[in-house]
Amino acid sequence: MDRPIESLFEIGCSVGYTLTAAKNINIKIIKGCDPDYHSVRISKDLGFDVENCMFADYKSEMLYDVILSYNCIEHTFTPLEDIKKAYSMLQPGGLFLIHTFFEELDIEKKMFAPCGHIYHFFSHVLKDMLENAGFKIINFQKSGAIGYFACQK
Repeated sequence: MDRPIESLFEIGCSVGYTLTAAKNINIKIIKGCDPDYHSVRISKDLGFDVENCMFADYKSEMLYDVILSYNCIEHTFTPLEDIKKAYSMLQPGGLFLIHTFFEELDIEKKMFAPCGHIYHFFSHVLKDMLENAGFKIINFQKSGAIGYFACQK
């Protein structure tokens, strides 16, 4: 991105760890959503503007500089729709950072334990989904069974 980051939205913001980090680097507008009531309550108690809902149900007319999805896409019923929604909520040139585990990297099959994962992704499938939603992939990194894509609108 060629400009300072002024706004950030986190999909699955949990108890506000990443939101707090964003606040600490002086990002001006910080919002998020999470389906877990207790996590949202903690984030709200920290002073963050967050909603208790699935991302698919989040309503926003604002466009953000950065949208984060950290270990969330595998827990949603509508992954492609969520990716398209993230695209629609970004400023032109905005960044979408998406982090998840990938089946082909999970050699020991530890990520397949019952832990609420609705979808299991192969990296090439998620890459195709991101590109089909309009994103340009600018980076892909992996460590163990986990990987992330950095994408630009």
